[in-house]
Amino acid sequence: MNLSRRASVAIPDTARLALASWRGLRQADGTLPLLGELAPAELPRGLLPWTMTIHRDAQRALVYGVVGERIAEVHGSNPRGRTFLYNVPVEIAEGRRAIVHRALDTGTPIWVVSRSVRADNWMHFGRIGLPTRTVDGHALIVILFRIPADDAPEETGEHLEWLDPIAK
Repeated sequence: MNLSRRASVAIPDTARLALASWRGLRQADGTLPLLGELAPAELPRGLLPWTMTIHRDAQRALVYGVVGERIAEVHGSNPRGRTFLYNVPVEIAEGRRAIVHRALDTGTPIWVVSRSVRADNWMHFGRIGLPTRTVDGHALIVILFRIPADDAPEETGEHLEWLDPIAK
């Protein structure tokens, strides 16, 4: 997967607001904000049903944490406590998991656009991922944004843009 490719879908203003809140809470020395400092208080209220957390377990496997109700509805169930992308083919899941690990390892926010994995109703979503600290490690807050069919990328691969966490 080419991590340097730029996303072809614009980042929505509400995602930029969430990113600005994250940047405002990030300390000058680069220390990430605590999960509780950012969510839910500092996120635009309408985004909460479309928000989830992903954290690492003791073996560094990625696991779904809190999952907003709209996400659970779109995907048909609430995956809280399950392995991240448990229902996705391995060749796709491994690349996406690598993106999340990199965001957590580097503290870099991400913007990813990809199709949902539900085969009966394909939808494109933009996802902003904001790394945070937790008492026992790190978690990624992920917020989904539905991409209208007319604006969805035509190619089948993932489009991502790594956001510079200190850029103005």
